[in-house]
Amino acid sequence: MRRGLAVALLMACSRPESAPSSPVVAVARAPDAGNAPIAEGVRDAGDSPRTAEPAPAPALPLPPAPEGTDAAKARMLASICPAAYLRKGKPPYALGCRVHPPFGTEGRKPDGTFPAYEGDPLDFCGLVGTHVGAFTRPGAKQTALVFEQCKDGDVWDMGFPGSVVVVEERGDRYEVVATDAAAYAGDCRLVERADKTDLFACAYAFGAGPAGQVSNVFVLDFTASPPRQTILATAYEDGPWCMAPDAPSDASKGISTARITRVATKDVDGDGLVDLEVDVLRAHAPPSKALDAKLGAGCKKQQTGPLEAKSLVPAPTRTTLTFRNDGQTLVAKPEAAKTLARWLSEAPEGLFGMPH
Repeated sequence: MRRGLAVALLMACSRPESAPSSPVVAVARAPDAGNAPIAEGVRDAGDSPRTAEPAPAPALPLPPAPEGTDAAKARMLASICPAAYLRKGKPPYALGCRVHPPFGTEGRKPDGTFPAYEGDPLDFCGLVGTHVGAFTRPGAKQTALVFEQCKDGDVWDMGFPGSVVVVEERGDRYEVVATDAAAYAGDCRLVERADKTDLFACAYAFGAGPAGQVSNVFVLDFTASPPRQTILATAYEDGPWCMAPDAPSDASKGISTARITRVATKDVDGDGLVDLEVDVLRAHAPPSKALDAKLGAGCKKQQTGPLEAKSLVPAPTRTTLTFRNDGQTLVAKPEAAKTLARWLSEAPEGLFGMPH
């Protein structure tokens, strides 16, 4: 029996600009028995009085970086969120935010403090990486802040992704220019496109017991609004399981193991644009009576619980998948596309949102 898991990718949406308002016209009108005097500052004689918009609150002064932390990263976080740090272990101490992105709304704004965090560890959105590049437009000098998974409100799940927030220095602080609040971006490379903007090329793996594990390579594009994630490659690994001594998990598609072992940028075709190479260590045992017998014997010995997948498959082989930079995005070369299609045909249908 297999269980499907779906990973929800939440995209941050931009807010459309409102149309410009027409000029304010001062109107004088004599009072009559049925109408109170109308003050100056209305659009026309038929409009009700306008109330002036309150001026935005001035930005709070940035707190100093806590002792034992990275001052540059601390300034970025203090500029965009309720920042905090973990005073554990030896310096430099871990930095992060006390709330989940996106930032800027009520309760998710900087509060002028930078305390040592002592709350629920799952509420701490730790900063786990930074990348410098031009992510939203050519020529920009921006920093992408990569956050680990953390609670969004009262909800947390082991399958939650982290987040990426792109910031730009303006004056004495940083401002958010783009956010993807659901992105597995802990293991990424930057790929420069023909227009000199940078794509993220990332790898991640997620597994859950008898449902197995899926390893993905995807690109994250911040020139799109909202930011766009596109999966380039998927490799599935089975999680064989004994439901009972005489009830092994289904092997109608065979048994596979797969791990991404290398993700590297390289100009493969000499055109001056960086391409992507991905190494996958994979093995597959096709469905057969011999495989069913192995599973049955394993469950009689194991009784219940997981079986080691590598004991059911031949020795793994290493495959290098190449994705060409066409100036806009990364595209699988023909041999890589053929290999990925074969792997997909050997994977269980519908697990982890795999596109069967």
